[in-house]
Amino acid sequence: MTWTPILEGELAARTRALIDVIADEVARRAGEVNEPSLASGQAGVALLHGYRALDGAPEGADLALESIQRSLDLVMMNPTPWLFSGYAGTGFVMHQLADVIGDTGEVLAQLDELIATAVATAPWTYELELMTGIVGLGVYGLERGLSTIVDRVVAHLDARAERLDHAIAWRTIDANETVFPAGYHNLGIAHGQAGVIGFLAAAISMSPHATTLLPGALAWLSAQERADHVPRYGMMIGDRTMPRFDGVLDGWCYGDASTAITLVRAGRALGDSTWVAAGHALALVSSRRSNDERAHLTIDHSLCHGAISQAHLFNRLAQFFDDDELRTTAHQWYRRALEVPEVRDLELSLQGGLVGLGLGLLAAVSIIEPVWDRALLLAPG
Repeated sequence: MTWTPILEGELAARTRALIDVIADEVARRAGEVNEPSLASGQAGVALLHGYRALDGAPEGADLALESIQRSLDLVMMNPTPWLFSGYAGTGFVMHQLADVIGDTGEVLAQLDELIATAVATAPWTYELELMTGIVGLGVYGLERGLSTIVDRVVAHLDARAERLDHAIAWRTIDANETVFPAGYHNLGIAHGQAGVIGFLAAAISMSPHATTLLPGALAWLSAQERADHVPRYGMMIGDRTMPRFDGVLDGWCYGDASTAITLVRAGRALGDSTWVAAGHALALVSSRRSNDERAHLTIDHSLCHGAISQAHLFNRLAQFFDDDELRTTAHQWYRRALEVPEVRDLELSLQGGLVGLGLGLLAAVSIIEPVWDRALLLAPG
């Protein structure tokens, strides 16, 4: 798709000024980061610097390469495969930034082999989720164009599926067995059903078997919508009383705008306009909420469930549909995202801090499509 900057004029200038401040602070603190990951470490830092390089920042390429080298050194000290916390995330960023950091084919080939082995030998106890589970390894396979990995992940999901009267769901394991001894159903992209659906939608082009799972998975997720709740799609469903949270999350990780994108992407993958329309309708419902309706939601500065999360989601939705109402809502959230405290007081990470804020803001003013959000299962295709 063609990517169009959503912010112009004075608001775009303010946004670029804040991006520069964020990038300087991230560069200043990057040497202190002893975490390799995409979510909260050097791989995420490299992604921010790399996309700034693509946007024209002259120092971005060198800074991105430095962080990738640090990420590789750190991740191999305690190797785990996961997309958000392991070497799949480092490999994802290296693949995305090939034009910035140079030839990394040999290292990526080694990571491909490691991840293929992890998927081929995946035990039944692997979580079925994006961040630290097998779905994330499937997303790596999609990014790298490795059909063997994608096929194996789809087969693993098929084997683990609960088939419930023409619907398909996946149960999350409660590792501590303290709240849900039999597990529970998670609805969000980060850890649950929406993430599985997002992966299956993208996987159809490489693994036709994904088509057999996707309609039932959509049917189950759609059945969980509660029109009298905000958000309409909650966080978890279990056999016991739900655990207490400090607040209800509604952003990328859970909630209606991200679920709307999931429905749209799945509908497009299936060629089913009904799901696309359902996603558009859900996006408009979310867009029209009052401040009172949002009062109980936890909204911070993070790409996970903050103002920049909502801004980026509505930017994606506005550009999916060329919808002025959704574009206006995105503008409102970007204005809120710009109201940040002193950047020195925020953590560095992509998921919860400055890196994610910087990437989200850059997507609003750059002509470079933010396909880094394929890791978040937001980009089309």
